[in-house]
Amino acid sequence: MNKKLAMMAVSAMCALTVGSLCVGCSGTQATTQNTEATAARTYMSQVNQTMETLDEKLDNFVDAVSRGDSVGMKTQADKALEALSALDSIETPDQLKEVQDGYKNGADCLKQALTDYVTLYTTQDASAINADQLATIQAKYDEGVAALKEADKKAAEALK
Repeated sequence: MNKKLAMMAVSAMCALTVGSLCVGCSGTQATTQNTEATAARTYMSQVNQTMETLDEKLDNFVDAVSRGDSVGMKTQADKALEALSALDSIETPDQLKEVQDGYKNGADCLKQALTDYVTLYTTQDASAINADQLATIQAKYDEGVAALKEADKKAAEALK
């Protein structure tokens, strides 16, 4: 009888040990998922903050353009370029690398459009600027905006 009781005790201890190991595994998995979710939220928060800063800088740029202020235009474009460059330095979680590539592509297009626009208006007389030059810059800008919107859609899908 004691042997039978001892075997039941050992069996119970084995079952408890295996059970606690399984709980530990699921706890680790939950912790990993929480960490990934936190990293994704942090990433998106930083992207959103960068985009808000960019929006503000672009508003200031547009204001300088409307006043014909080439010095202000250059200054505000440089500030917008800094905001766009900030996207590159955001630490990106693995599950959002493709999203980051989209943001980077959009930022690169916008950088090019801003740089070309400032160069165009600061090196040429305004009367010498033709519609084709502006159309090329506008197309690059539109490409950048489209890439940013596509990255936003991918981010929303990835975070479902």
